[in-house]
Amino acid sequence: MIEKRVKDFLQESFLDLGDFTYTFEEENKELIVIFTEIFTKPFEKELLFKEIEGVLYFHSISYGHKNIEKGQNTKYFWIELLSEY
Repeated sequence: MIEKRVKDFLQESFLDLGDFTYTFEEENKELIVIFTEIFTKPFEKELLFKEIEGVLYFHSISYGHKNIEKGQNTKYFWIELLSEY
């Protein structure tokens, strides 16, 4: 179920932005998204998602857990994803 929720979030986030290639790895009720390509360029980055009490959270070392179902928190996802791009 978490994989479907994260996949839906990613598809909505990347709408009309170009090609992104990623895979999923589930581990201890957490989902790791492994990016290998963004904006058609090779790229390596792993991002962690987790469900807490039915709410989908993104985790980063810089910002901690952020509820990405709140529109204002998606900026933390983008900052973390593109920080080394």
